[in-house]
Amino acid sequence: MLKQGEILELGLDSLACGGDAVGRHLGQTVFVPYGLPGDKARVKVFDAHQKYCRASIISIVSPGEQRIKPACPHFGDCGSCQWQMLDHPHQLEHKKTVLEQTLARIGGIKNAGIKVLAEGSPWHYRNKAQYPVAQSKEKLIIGYYRQGSHQVVPIEECPIIHPRLNQVFMQAREILLMAKVPGYDELTNSGILRHLILRYGQHQDKMSLTLVCTKDKIYPEVIKLLSAIPRVGSVWLNLNAEPGNTILGKEWRLLSGESRMEEELDGIKYRLSAGSFWQVNQPLAGALYRLIKEELQLTRQQQAVDLYCGAGAISLQLALMTGKVVGIESSAQAVDDARDSARLNGIANAEFMAGPAEALLEKVQQADAVVCDPPRSGLKPEVIRGLDRLKPQKIAYLSCDPATLARDLKEIMKTDYQIAGLYLADMFPQTYHIETLAVLQRR
Repeated sequence: MLKQGEILELGLDSLACGGDAVGRHLGQTVFVPYGLPGDKARVKVFDAHQKYCRASIISIVSPGEQRIKPACPHFGDCGSCQWQMLDHPHQLEHKKTVLEQTLARIGGIKNAGIKVLAEGSPWHYRNKAQYPVAQSKEKLIIGYYRQGSHQVVPIEECPIIHPRLNQVFMQAREILLMAKVPGYDELTNSGILRHLILRYGQHQDKMSLTLVCTKDKIYPEVIKLLSAIPRVGSVWLNLNAEPGNTILGKEWRLLSGESRMEEELDGIKYRLSAGSFWQVNQPLAGALYRLIKEELQLTRQQQAVDLYCGAGAISLQLALMTGKVVGIESSAQAVDDARDSARLNGIANAEFMAGPAEALLEKVQQADAVVCDPPRSGLKPEVIRGLDRLKPQKIAYLSCDPATLARDLKEIMKTDYQIAGLYLADMFPQTYHIETLAVLQRR
């Protein structure tokens, strides 16, 4: 059995669902971050267990055929991307394999016939960036977390976020460094500035800038300087004094600018608050929503339900093709945004309710189709029972976690549904994260 600190030469043969490469040594499984199938690497064990261990790469003895040079100088230190050393077609190939294996192992779903949906560039696709902040002696550090830790790595530029975000980040960072705002220390729960969050809206060519702080101690001069950065349309304060690593608190304050940013997708305009959910890869999101509409084939005589609807991105698209849409979302702020967007577009057949999906679904009496885009934890049993009660003809299930998707599909299929389509959506290139659309048809 391998021990902590042990060094060995290891051949790697596959990729696991968490993005690590997998090798084997005397029957023990070894997970290696930043490794690839075909690599032969010199590695050092940093996390040892009886049946498995994790090891970091010291050097590549001989690279596998799929290995390429990463585009980012921070790759390997910054933990935001895991697969920049793998070309994009092979990223999709490995994600498809991981999805197939997970569906078969957990859901009993074999020969799934997964199709790949890709749209736009695999670079500079993100419209949102979250930068953790830390304090190192007298210096403020703003960047991204190191792989598998909460150690902040300073960065200069990121190749997966929109170029506008990079430009504003560098200017905002200089202002915050100059102002010497104390960075947050997660271990002692001390300091003020926890995160800097930027979100870009291409329609207006503007962005929101959010400071996540433990207390309201940002000087007015700093807010004025941040507001003056070109393309910053609003500056927000999010208060989070809770210990631990939760990013956002519950209280939002608008410090300057407009309370909502406007975005457009397939002819519909959306008004978005800084904290409302919006897909980070807008070109892919547009393609995904068009696919959902095509799969559901709704008519004006039918009613649709959109569970976990966020700011109404899918709901308002469906409203153009069906008699009525009911959107259910836990965030009251997002529901306010959805209602405001409906009014902006003159859409009168979309109703939005704020509260837990499992509770509000009980109030729905008719659903010819249901769209659900739950958090990573998936659907609660009460929601699956609610779907069984409503018996919609079709269900479109968007998931960011193959394991919980497989678990939920297995349960839904027990209630007389079959899979009509499975799509791997390329929402997060350069990372191991998988977005899936599953379409279910009532038998």
